[in-house]
Amino acid sequence: MVILAYLFHTIGEIMYITCILSFITKLAPVKYASIMMGVYFAATGLGGKVAGILGEKSAEFGEYTIFTGIVIFTVIFGLLVIALLKPLKRLTHGAEDNEA
Repeated sequence: MVILAYLFHTIGEIMYITCILSFITKLAPVKYASIMMGVYFAATGLGGKVAGILGEKSAEFGEYTIFTGIVIFTVIFGLLVIALLKPLKRLTHGAEDNEA
């Protein structure tokens, strides 16, 4: 069961990381594209570190508290992204619309 979970996580990561890096190269100015990719990988590493810290604290605070906090954070962040969707689309200058 654990092997299947790792398999699906790996396949999912391979699928979304190519889309993210493609989007970065489309939107970032040419001289900043590699820096922006580095920022993306640094953010991914920071997310892994935060996940490790939360895993350590789960015994202290309890799983219910940790997962409730994760749900609240995710919902707030999702609502923030939805609220900023129109300004973000304006910043892309139609880069995604021109692919078809």
